[in-house]
Amino acid sequence: MWNFAQGSVFGIEVSGMNDLVTAPVLKEIDSGPLWLTGETYGIEGGIACTIAILASILAIKIVPTGKEESATEHTEATEIRSY
Repeated sequence: MWNFAQGSVFGIEVSGMNDLVTAPVLKEIDSGPLWLTGETYGIEGGIACTIAILASILAIKIVPTGKEESATEHTEATEIRSY
């Protein structure tokens, strides 16, 4: 789905699929510094996506899920008894 949106809607070249789009909704303007545009790798190689990915990783690590157990609860629940 992302590749379709990237090519057909945003007009950004999809790696390995140059013939995907003939008339995109938006037109890509890829002028600017290489660290910002991602050069030939595409938008995923730019600093904006790098920051977004790092922020997502931090959010996943920091935000509690509510499914955490303490070590003692987990040990007591899985105790194996020999008879």
